Amino acid sequence: MRIGEVLDALATPGNTVARVAKEQAGIGEKRLRTVLNTAGYEFRNKGQKGWFYIGEGQEPLENDLSDYITVSNTTVQSTAPTSNKRIYSRSDLAKNHKGNQVNDPFGELQFTKEELTTLKEMIQEYIHEKRNQTSRDRLHIRIMKLQKEERTRKTFVMSESVANKLDDFAEKMKFNKSDILELALMDFIRSYDQEE
Repeated sequence: MRIGEVLDALATPGNTVARVAKEQAGIGEKRLRTVLNTAGYEFRNKGQKGWFYIGEGQEPLENDLSDYITVSNTTVQSTAPTSNKRIYSRSDLAKNHKGNQVNDPFGELQFTKEELTTLKEMIQEYIHEKRNQTSRDRLHIRIMKLQKEERTRKTFVMSESVANKLDDFAEKMKFNKSDILELALMDFIRSYDQEE
């Protein structure tokens, strides 16, 4: 996906970095923010909100996201064409660069040392991100998984102290109160349904 396409998607009302990262770019929210920062963009929350180019030279609108994705502080350059991508079969992959079959007695694909190193780095990064996942990250993932079905309005009365705690929590976590309440009610109902 090109940087320009990401910026257009982020400028669409209702789209969040998390939604664009997951649904369109196919990467995590943190990684998308890092990619945009690396490409020379910064997010401004005051005045005119949005992503603005602060880098030097011409904006990299036509550059692919993969040009800016880093693994363990090493930039990974995409060597695959951005369009007309070919889907390779197992037999295609089992051929070397000259088109000859690779002699593998176990019928498994063999990776180069570079490919193995890259795979190990990707696994380490995944483990590191999983280990350092905050409660906000876990809550965000659950909210993103909420089913998008028809909504209905309900009015509830609750104690002022609980209402204040909900307001403070929603403000601190930067989530919609309706989503937080929906998750809380689902958990509450599920806990009592399991008792019966």
